[in-house]
Amino acid sequence: MPDKLKDLALGKSGSLSSIEDLMQKLQSEEKFKLRLPAKLNSRGALGIEAAVIQLLGTWLKSGNYQKIFHTYQDATTEDFAKLCSSIYGIAALSLVDEVWDKIKVKQPRSMVLHEAKTIVENIRSRDFSKSFKSRYFGIPCITKPEYDREFHMPVYNNNNVIEGDAFYNLMKQIMSDTINGDTRFNRLENKIGLQDLSDLLWELFKNTHDHGRCDDDGDELDLNFRSLIIQQLDITPKYLTQWCGDSPTTAQLNFCQHLPKSPYSDDDTPETDKYHILDISITDFGAGFLNLASDKANKEDPKKVLLKCLESGWSRLQSRSRGDGLTKVLEKVNRYKGWLRIRTGNLLLEKSFTNENNYQISESDITVLSNFVVGTTVHISIPLQIELATEGNS
Repeated sequence: MPDKLKDLALGKSGSLSSIEDLMQKLQSEEKFKLRLPAKLNSRGALGIEAAVIQLLGTWLKSGNYQKIFHTYQDATTEDFAKLCSSIYGIAALSLVDEVWDKIKVKQPRSMVLHEAKTIVENIRSRDFSKSFKSRYFGIPCITKPEYDREFHMPVYNNNNVIEGDAFYNLMKQIMSDTINGDTRFNRLENKIGLQDLSDLLWELFKNTHDHGRCDDDGDELDLNFRSLIIQQLDITPKYLTQWCGDSPTTAQLNFCQHLPKSPYSDDDTPETDKYHILDISITDFGAGFLNLASDKANKEDPKKVLLKCLESGWSRLQSRSRGDGLTKVLEKVNRYKGWLRIRTGNLLLEKSFTNENNYQISESDITVLSNFVVGTTVHISIPLQIELATEGNS
């Protein structure tokens, strides 16, 4: 059986459109083993890593056959530690039926996840500086039959997401522990501010807690991977070209066009330009916005269902305290001229919030695709660059 599996392979320079092409393959009757690199270029910035995690979830729930992750790694804890240094790597190594090394030899879970166990324990004990590296941080919430510890993370108090003030204190510690240098920390604080960042993440994480843990019938999933990923990084024009791929969307092109360069860029060497970005991703393998909300929304058009989910004051839940979370998220992304990508069901919502836009989402921002995905990913990229004139007046 394993010899008959085709490769579902993504290289380290994959684009959003190339990941969608792999999603399309999963609509066929073919059976695949997964191949992912140990590292993604620029750590999968601008939503690439979130899309990879959704690809993983869609593959895991496609077809009834053994799911094998055929890695490019040597059979050593040191080499598998490279995969454990990312949220997508931890997800893949944790959830598949078998993990192979590069020569197709099955490896024990205890070995391939050795480094991941240390990382998870560091997160639980709030020793964040020893978890991930390079201004990157993530929280994995893992659920599977033999391992159900999704609430054993500092974002939870028992089975509930911690309150906003506690979440702010947590984010403050995480960001101070994982962003190297006062200059970068101050750039983040001056452009968006830790309070707004915390509020944004808190609303998104509450949303996946409320809507990302159940199947179509509302029953809690026995196999799920929810995550929060945040990183601050510098990206280059070369990476933007990779990110756009062969068929960029209008929103991608708009974001690239309005992305502010470093004020110290040299016009004679544009290839050395750097763009300072804050990346935020939330992922889950749940039923998705559309399936859970369609009945209460009383709408057949999936675009209209998604728009209803984004409407202020509306929620599929009965609680009066829910319903404004995604509206608050949109307001903040618009305020900071960010880029938003939501992928759920057969819908793709992408919007680049420029000076001319308000935070309202319209049907023109949503595309109906031919392939369906598992779960929901929400990704936000916010430029952190402050123009020289602003810096000089501060």
